[in-house]
Amino acid sequence: DESGNRLGRGGGFYDRLLPLYPCLRAGMCFDFQQIEGFETESHDCRMDLLVTESNLIEGLDNRPFTR
Repeated sequence: DESGNRLGRGGGFYDRLLPLYPCLRAGMCFDFQQIEGFETESHDCRMDLLVTESNLIEGLDNRPFTR
């Protein structure tokens, strides 16, 4: 969504993996795959930017990272 949240497949794989790497987190999807208003939990990892075929949404997560 436009807050950087993502829907996974329910296993929590990326929620455990992503905190291990201090890097830019980019999500990619088609415009029609964006939804709003789904529930998230405190351990869910947010993306820093979202790329679609028509948009680039930056600054989603205020987490510091190194480039």
